[in-house]
Amino acid sequence: MPKQSAMSSQNHKDIKYPTGCRDINEELPTDDLIRRLKDIAMAYQQMSQEEDNSSFIPLALYLSSDYFLEHPSRDVRLLVACAIADVFRVYAPNAPYQHPELIKHIFLFFIQQLKGLQDSKDATFKRYFYLLENLAWVKSFNICIELEDSQSIFAQLFSLIFKIVNENHSDKVKNFMLDMLTPLIIEADTVSSKLIEIILWHIIDPKKTMNKQANWLAVQILKKTNKTMEPYLVSYFTNAITHGIDDNAGDIDGDEETSAVVYQKPAAKGSRNSKNASVSTSVTQICELIYELNHICPNIMDGILPQLEFKVKSIDEKERCDYTKLLARLFSDKESSLAELYPDLWKSFLGRFRDISVTVRMRCVQYSMHFLVNHSELRDDIRDQLRQRQHDSDENVRYEVVMAIISAAKKSIENINEDLLSFVKERTLDKKFKIRREALLGMAQLYKLYNVSAIGESNDSLDTSNVSESANSSLKMLNWIKNKCLHNYINYQTQLDDRLLVERILHTCLIPYSLPLPQRMKSLYTFYCTIDSHAARAFNELLRQQQCVRRQVKEVLDLLREEKTDERDQLIKQKVQICAKNLPEPVKADEYITKLCRNLEMNPALREHMELIVTSTSFPQMGEDGLPLLPPPSSTIEASVREVLKSLGFPVQTNSFYMIIKQLMERIAPIMVDHQGLLTLFNYVSDSLLGDGELDSEMGVDNSAKRGLQLIYSLSSVFPALFHGREIFTTYLLPFLWQSGDQHQVSELILQILTNIGASAGAEGGMDDSECVSIPWWAADDVIPRLVDRFVLKASTSKQAKYAIQCLNAIIGDENEKMRIFGEIIDQIKASGLSLETSPYFRSHLVTLGMIAICGGHSFFPKVLRSIIQKFIVQGLLMKDMKTEHEINALEESERQRENTDPLITYEYCSEEAKAKIEAIKLMVRWLYGMKINTLVVLPENQHDVIAQYQKTASNTLKLLKTILSTGGDLNEQNLGGTSLERAHLRLAAALGILKIASNDAITSVSSNGDNTSMVQNPSTTLSIMSAEQWHSLATVLLDSEEFVREKFLIKLHKGLMSLALGLEFLAILSLGGTFNGEDTVAFKTKLRSRLTNGVF
Repeated sequence: MPKQSAMSSQNHKDIKYPTGCRDINEELPTDDLIRRLKDIAMAYQQMSQEEDNSSFIPLALYLSSDYFLEHPSRDVRLLVACAIADVFRVYAPNAPYQHPELIKHIFLFFIQQLKGLQDSKDATFKRYFYLLENLAWVKSFNICIELEDSQSIFAQLFSLIFKIVNENHSDKVKNFMLDMLTPLIIEADTVSSKLIEIILWHIIDPKKTMNKQANWLAVQILKKTNKTMEPYLVSYFTNAITHGIDDNAGDIDGDEETSAVVYQKPAAKGSRNSKNASVSTSVTQICELIYELNHICPNIMDGILPQLEFKVKSIDEKERCDYTKLLARLFSDKESSLAELYPDLWKSFLGRFRDISVTVRMRCVQYSMHFLVNHSELRDDIRDQLRQRQHDSDENVRYEVVMAIISAAKKSIENINEDLLSFVKERTLDKKFKIRREALLGMAQLYKLYNVSAIGESNDSLDTSNVSESANSSLKMLNWIKNKCLHNYINYQTQLDDRLLVERILHTCLIPYSLPLPQRMKSLYTFYCTIDSHAARAFNELLRQQQCVRRQVKEVLDLLREEKTDERDQLIKQKVQICAKNLPEPVKADEYITKLCRNLEMNPALREHMELIVTSTSFPQMGEDGLPLLPPPSSTIEASVREVLKSLGFPVQTNSFYMIIKQLMERIAPIMVDHQGLLTLFNYVSDSLLGDGELDSEMGVDNSAKRGLQLIYSLSSVFPALFHGREIFTTYLLPFLWQSGDQHQVSELILQILTNIGASAGAEGGMDDSECVSIPWWAADDVIPRLVDRFVLKASTSKQAKYAIQCLNAIIGDENEKMRIFGEIIDQIKASGLSLETSPYFRSHLVTLGMIAICGGHSFFPKVLRSIIQKFIVQGLLMKDMKTEHEINALEESERQRENTDPLITYEYCSEEAKAKIEAIKLMVRWLYGMKINTLVVLPENQHDVIAQYQKTASNTLKLLKTILSTGGDLNEQNLGGTSLERAHLRLAAALGILKIASNDAITSVSSNGDNTSMVQNPSTTLSIMSAEQWHSLATVLLDSEEFVREKFLIKLHKGLMSLALGLEFLAILSLGGTFNGEDTVAFKTKLRSRLTNGVF
């Protein structure tokens, strides 16, 4: 560009200045020059296009000289820029500057001056704003369109504006910036790739986040120039997708003066290798740009998206993954219709679910959640893909399947269906614990989320606007979750990690401990009343396991109270090792539990908190007056847990001491229910049993009283201290018992509850003088006589008699009083006549005699019981057939017409004679059990004779039972032993009786009424009692023709083997079952193989 040299003094005199303005020259001091330039700038500002201003053209040319444009004073340059900007306005459209190099120099000067807009608080900002306003209003930069380097100028201008715009700028300033920039694209003949990149790089990170105002400006520019930019953008992305982009794309130096190329040309083969390191970043940026452009100007997608189909099949894994992620984002966006507009591309994307790369498959699965949430019309396609991916060979993919479905369901239950939920259900059996954990925990969280809503719990994180309408349908689909969670406790997964997970789920999701007590009890009651029988069994087992851990910890705490000795420390070490086995990492747990014990020794207050946690609900505590103490509420126990945890250090994952003891606290802290909560449960049972059953109608069950009592029975076995006070007995238990009527199961459960808690129950007001210490206060009046009369002598079911005797044995503390009552019962039973003809309660009387034999009758009434068994049981019942052949044939015919093969139902159809014989076999087995107990508690000098007597009696009983097996259930072999089903039940009873007699040898100790326990070495062996023929007869039960006989015998045999009640020689019986040939041979042999494997390993 030709330099604008200083004019001579003669030329200076030729310059005409506006009125009121004085001349300017290079010799003036800067301050004077600024004052004169202000006047000139004001004069140009006041000029209009209608006037003849041609005389001031020399002044305009003079202002564009290098002296002014490159003056060191910032104010001089600003005033000159404002004046020249007005020159363009006044002389438009024919500006006095004609030389292209001069025009370029002037506009680069403008760009430099616009930097002053950055600080809106600067004193000169108004003048900079005027410059911007003038340039935007006149569209002065449009003059550069005709220049060869126009795109370079525009690139610098756009780059500068994006750098200086900030949150301090008003909307007016930003709008003028927009008005200045957009015409340069709309009216230009071409748009360079450099300019496109400068704009595009501000709509993606990191510039998108670093300067949100620049991002807004770039978005507005793209929207306003949408139609103009479309072909350039399509061309740019066509080139970028094929060849990539430069490393410095989106950046430009402030002093750049080289022209940018309109379209980026393909890179030469030799230069492609130099770009390999940046390919990954390049692809990621391209994908981000396409995604953002889809939101800003979606119309350009028609020219870009079809090109992606070959990219998702690229041989480069990273590139394939990035483009797959892009498509997933585009298709899954809310209100996106791209899957419908581009079906071929959608199919190509679905194919990536089966990609050879794990990373690509994971990426697809991760975005499945967004499809489920935003696009119900695509749910079937996604479901089909997830069905395959849930069985993926890579554990991370399976994990993401679970997380995607659970995350979608948490947003709304309508996002998933039963098929998708079943995928998660199946993953609860995954071989990897990480996946099992997320599947089980995720389902439990769903149950909590929607179950809590159903019971009216407010949850700020949950949109409850439609929850009242959808709660019932949601719970129906999620209803099986609680069963599945508990099934994993005992049925499917036996690893400690899985059990601890279920325990945590129970307290945090299924029955959240954080709920207020009334809601928590309602949730607990509803939960237990609606789970299936297997889940209920798992729940009971869970409570028992936690009670076992509490008992082990209590033993350690009891030892800590003793005086410190080496022997005590060694005993504590042994107990701690036992406790540590209840946690996932026993070695670490041992170390930290030992450390906790040291802390408890040094901190008595902390030990009191620990004792409160362990003993307050599970072990009745006595006060100084000798009366049981009221257990503390669950909130107090929670506070004690927090105090213990507070002493362990910071609650972070890296604090192993804290995390391990926290796991122990989760197992031993009884925070589910307290005394007041137990009363609430009793109220629910009372409402169902004696009231209008309001809660029953909410749950959709006919009568929840039975299940509710089963829950209370389970609690009574682990939390006996909660059953405190008169109200529980006088208001609930005893009225329930006397008013049970025909609901036999209710009375049976009440008797079991009384057995667990009756003897240790405390009364709020203490005991009267008339209430002897050997009988609890609630049974001091006429309770025992009524109980004996109604549930022993006149019991409606055999179970009532069984549980009633157990209850009497538990609540009567004085042995003499107990034997007096039992003696009276035996006398009344003998007086009623021990036969089917003379007594309508014959079966229940047999059960009563058997239970008395177990509960001490073997010591006090040995001759009476032996006489009854020999005379009435063996000779008067088992050896006597009362049915005729005609009656048997008629019963056989009715059995063939019945299709139900459930053993419980078929048993009910058996005749009274067959049922009585089965109870008679049980009586003999119980009698032998009592005799076995007697061998362990008898005085040493009499032990030899008692053992010999037991072995002789057991041998005779085994011969009788073996005969029943060998004769097919027809003991007399006269074909009058009953129907085929009755004989099958007799065979089963005989086989189970033999197993029970054999398991007696495992009993090596008996706990007396006191604290002392006598340990006696087992003096006999199974082989000394059973003969080879008896062994053979017992083994053939696995080949029985009736399925229920084989199945029940197999279950009992396996149970005895796993509990070590039966010797290893019984394991050989399982091998004989391999010769079985009949219906369902494969299934039965599979069960045998599984039991045999468990028994061996």
